[in-house]
Amino acid sequence: MLDSDSNLPDSIFKYDRTRNPKVSLVERRFERLFVLGYLGQRKIEYVWLCLCDCGTFKAIDQRHLLRGNVRSCGCLLRETSHKKNYTHGHSSIIRNGGKRKSRVYEIWVGVKDRTSNPKNPQFQDYGGRGITICAGFLAFPNFLAIMGEPTTEKHTIDRTDNDKGYWCGQCEECLANHRVLNCQWRTQAEQNRNKRTNHWITINDETLCLTDWSNRAGINSARARIRLSRLGWTPEETFGFKERPKQIPWNKKST
Repeated sequence: MLDSDSNLPDSIFKYDRTRNPKVSLVERRFERLFVLGYLGQRKIEYVWLCLCDCGTFKAIDQRHLLRGNVRSCGCLLRETSHKKNYTHGHSSIIRNGGKRKSRVYEIWVGVKDRTSNPKNPQFQDYGGRGITICAGFLAFPNFLAIMGEPTTEKHTIDRTDNDKGYWCGQCEECLANHRVLNCQWRTQAEQNRNKRTNHWITINDETLCLTDWSNRAGINSARARIRLSRLGWTPEETFGFKERPKQIPWNKKST
């Protein structure tokens, strides 16, 4: 039996100690709990002082110990709940001074939402036009295993073929439909070259978007667009592959 000479706080000895249990539980183990001694009665229940494996002292009723209702100071429940809710550890992490989802998890949530949620502002450009996410990518652990983390903070997910869905190329759905991996990490500048609205131009059997030709020629893309659409220049003339014929002023009389 414990006494007040021990190094335990006085609040431990608040129970009625006029009666002792017939059977001692001292030095018995119940899951993570090790019984140190008898504290007394709480109403009609015998109360025992237990030391949890995590180092926490806990006063627990005898019936809870014997029935297995209590197996720790509470740490076991917290660990079980954490594993259940955060199996992959990405849905709640410490970032920028507070709890947030990891960046790759946020990207995955965004992919699912814009392909399946009609209320998403981007749905009409994705799910609304038939862009879907495959069964393999519906589970975040699979998505993470196949895609990995974004290369840098500037990289976001992009589809290799802009008219096809977010496909992993490995699940039963993809294999049955002969699909290959259609996703990769790209910067926004790289993704801009993959837009449906891009103006693709072929010069000397080489096809690039207007922005890439402009960068190569060293001219502003807006100026190149004006030359092509308003002034009627050919692609070769626009980007310097062919000299533009000199125009004769309209008011100059021919001789």
